[in-house]
Amino acid sequence: LGLAVDVERKDGSRFLVVPVIKGADDMDFADFHARYEEVVEKARTNKLSPDDFAGATITLTNPGTLGTSASVPRLMPNQGTIVATGTIRNVGADRRMTISSTYDHRIIQGAESGLFLQRMERLLTGEDDFYADAFAAMGARPADVATAEPMPSPAEAASAPPETAGDGDTAERLKAVAAGVALVKAYRHFGHMAAHLDPLGAEPAGDPALDPAPLGLTPDLMAEVP
Repeated sequence: LGLAVDVERKDGSRFLVVPVIKGADDMDFADFHARYEEVVEKARTNKLSPDDFAGATITLTNPGTLGTSASVPRLMPNQGTIVATGTIRNVGADRRMTISSTYDHRIIQGAESGLFLQRMERLLTGEDDFYADAFAAMGARPADVATAEPMPSPAEAASAPPETAGDGDTAERLKAVAAGVALVKAYRHFGHMAAHLDPLGAEPAGDPALDPAPLGLTPDLMAEVP
């Protein structure tokens, strides 16, 4: 498994290296995590050897760390596929991440790629005791792991009462302002999904994050938001 690692030089410029975790499919989560930390540290301290770059058949890249929601990753030479993960974003009350892949059609068919991504989705949503097995490999139980307070979704932020508020009308407007800010942010990130760009007139795909209804915004409230 190749890992695309973004490295920053001392002068602020950036470059990409792809070290390899060999035999990743035979590792449990603890072994994989240890090896992952090792190769990433070697990449960022410029201590990778030529052997660290050899043997990958699939690569994982994560442009989501830079805010990219979806991408079409470039296939590496002599590899079968590359998988890209996008940024985790709030859509209503849900948190979503887009996973995409580019593959060599000479050895991988479209249906196989789709089934592979489907399998990833199911594991990431907890099927087949994925997280329980990961905790067990690390010598922990889910109840032993301290979890951070989840980031509120735009809908939750909009519905949360303000710490201080005057009358009901003022509180309603404050919530509308918070929801409006969330909606503006959604349009900055995903507004292109609703743009009419097809010269043949096809309707755009749209994006659920652009819908003001889950945020509790009505036309009257939006008209009052400064």
